Amino acid sequence: MYVLGTIQLTLNIQDFEIPVTFCVLSCLQFDVILGTKFLKDTEANINMVSHTLTLYGDLVGANLLNNTQTIVRTTEAVLIPPKSECLIRS
Repeated sequence: MYVLGTIQLTLNIQDFEIPVTFCVLSCLQFDVILGTKFLKDTEANINMVSHTLTLYGDLVGANLLNNTQTIVRTTEAVLIPPKSECLIRS
């Protein structure tokens, strides 16, 4: 896959803020993909039995099946036009 650019955003997971650098790609099935580097760096634990994701040794957690709330969101609204890249100040 061709990387159009990168963008640095702050994720807010259950009011816990985590700075992350994302690669911008075209034509993905999902809006955001958290890769293995993010999962390793945050000491992520995905529990499929209880459907939970915990980070940093259970410091923050989220229910993966809760469709009534947003689990992961950026701290600012961001729109990146297709075939472009941008820098967002933190």
